[in-house]
Amino acid sequence: MFQTAKKCTTKTLMLLWSEETGEGQIGRVAVIAGKRLGNAPNRNRAKRKLREAARLNGAPWKGQQAILVARETCCDAKLAEICQDIEKALDCVNAKTRGEK
Repeated sequence: MFQTAKKCTTKTLMLLWSEETGEGQIGRVAVIAGKRLGNAPNRNRAKRKLREAARLNGAPWKGQQAILVARETCCDAKLAEICQDIEKALDCVNAKTRGEK
């Protein structure tokens, strides 16, 4: 998926997006926080924030696969800021899907 997905990067996260194959797929969301974010509590906090922000933005998205990768600024960001970044990333992916820039 990392090679074929559409990718959009914002201040707090990177979104990788692709369509699921097959009919009746409900969609999937994966959350990744690498060791560069710090120790385990910091990584877990970043993942919790990303999961909640994705849920508030309607995840899982029907027929889509999404990977949310936390960036360094995600640990200190407010939930509202992360929600806005997910909205921006979704708009970016939708524009790439339609062929816009």
